[in-house]
Amino acid sequence: MATGRPALAPAGRIVVGASALHADRHLAEHLLEGLLGAVAATGAGAAGAVACTHLVAAPHRHEAVSVEVGARPGPAVDAVALAERLGPEAGVVVVDSSGARQAAGPAAQVAAALEAASAHATRSGGRAVVFPGQESVTGDMPVSELLALTAIDRVRSSQGAYAPEAVVVTRGYVRPQYADGRLVLLCEHADPTRLLPWEIENPAVCGGH
Repeated sequence: MATGRPALAPAGRIVVGASALHADRHLAEHLLEGLLGAVAATGAGAAGAVACTHLVAAPHRHEAVSVEVGARPGPAVDAVALAERLGPEAGVVVVDSSGARQAAGPAAQVAAALEAASAHATRSGGRAVVFPGQESVTGDMPVSELLALTAIDRVRSSQGAYAPEAVVVTRGYVRPQYADGRLVLLCEHADPTRLLPWEIENPAVCGGH
């Protein structure tokens, strides 16, 4: 069982962490999809949902997941019911803004789920797969437009400063990450007017395989 106390969810929100100890990111994203569906089925507010993957070191390096949604009136979202929907290999932790915490599932998975939920709640970590405004991300977008239309707080390039009129070459796919309380899209650039996100969809595999 996890120890310690997770950070509180933001006011009026709940954060659900889950882990099935998947080392493969695609399997973790499948788990995340299942968790999103399970949370939505409870009637919790899906508007403004944020769903993330998290690298977790214990009991071995793997990807845990988390979902943040609006809390609903009435009984709390039940961790046991969520774990049952995800299957016997999954651990689930639910935290709310009052500090109440529920957990269900195998101990190692619950510990990893708690780590993911805490990182999400504190905005200290998490790679956002689902986030508000994501549907507006298409083609080449000016940085100012990307920040205005989505939950992304900042666009940062590893090459440093870029032009005020710079566009992000999104290709319809971006995966910003929480860091220091902000949702940040990490990019690089050779041309200061065109920023390329670090993560792209379906990257080529070394050796052509």
